[in-house]
Amino acid sequence: MVVMKFGGAVLQHAAGIENMVSIVRNELRKPVVVVVSALGRTTRELANAAGLAATADTEQALRILERIEAFHCALASELLAQGLGAKSTTTRLHDVMHQARSVIRSVGIARQLSDRTLDRVMAYGEDLSRIIAAAALEGAGLDVTEIDARDIVVTTSAYGSAEPLFEKTTVRVRDMQNHVRSSNNGVVVTQGFVGQTEDGSTTTMGKESSNLSATLFAASLGASEVVIWTDVEGVRSIDPRYATTTRVRAHLSYAQARQAAMKGLKLIYPTMISPAEQAGIPIRIASASNPAGDSTIIDAQQQDGIPVLFAQPESNHTTVTAMFASLRSWLQAVASLPATIHDLAIQHVDADTTDQAASLVVDNEVVAAVLDHLHTQLCTKNP
Repeated sequence: MVVMKFGGAVLQHAAGIENMVSIVRNELRKPVVVVVSALGRTTRELANAAGLAATADTEQALRILERIEAFHCALASELLAQGLGAKSTTTRLHDVMHQARSVIRSVGIARQLSDRTLDRVMAYGEDLSRIIAAAALEGAGLDVTEIDARDIVVTTSAYGSAEPLFEKTTVRVRDMQNHVRSSNNGVVVTQGFVGQTEDGSTTTMGKESSNLSATLFAASLGASEVVIWTDVEGVRSIDPRYATTTRVRAHLSYAQARQAAMKGLKLIYPTMISPAEQAGIPIRIASASNPAGDSTIIDAQQQDGIPVLFAQPESNHTTVTAMFASLRSWLQAVASLPATIHDLAIQHVDADTTDQAASLVVDNEVVAAVLDHLHTQLCTKNP
């Protein structure tokens, strides 16, 4: 069995959904569980709408919901025109948005937004994505079982950052296994990010916790692999926005992945590591638009590899971090920066050999140049 998570950046247009369908179809030699995130900025827009309603700007909040509904219905119609998706899909999307409008109006009347209600509102984004993904897979002729994650993920009541209760969730997650294996082309589709308390309240598990959902399901089911399908080909040596040529970091250990995530590397988030690590299940990060391209494997093995650079912008400065570079090569690269970049002002330099991380803080205006120089020194010259 394999668990696949498809991010919102992948699924926010018809081509990305077609890629998902193709990937899943090609994997049906084994049972597949598909975990989806909300499309694009939907979660953020839902949270924004809830906030506006709490400040009595309910009309603007409802206009945001109209845009969300129009976007998802247009996507569903495009898939239906291409033969992907059932005619009932649009009706189901309307039903979800009707529920969302009802909650938003209640928030507007009370002028109060609790963390519990905010979780309920934000979870609608994953509902919309799950409906569209399931319809597309079913429209492609696959045997699909759609499961609401609220029915299987049991969490604490820490709204906004709920933690899954692993043992109680495992009992429910294993029901998914029966659904998958009951047919020749079995696919289970569910959503990430959301769960439910034991008393039935909707919860969310924090930023990018769809990845956590995927590894949680994989650990509970004894899956052979978790694949995180994104819009990039694995963990790169540098964000492609800052360099014309990047290299893939083909392997990370669980410990290295956790260290990088805690330092701010995108694609990997700290909470997603533990379920897979405890169960000994590898995590693969790959591109949905180029499934045969580069990818990064995260598992228990310790292997060397190229350094990875990334930036964390603030209001008027940016922290540039290098992971897995030797201290000597890092200091040499930083020392050569002033000769390359005119009027460079380095506000702070730090290195932590324990975490295999080093960083410096620079003005936002020179970030691209700094990253380009460090990448050349640390990654491009590295054989």
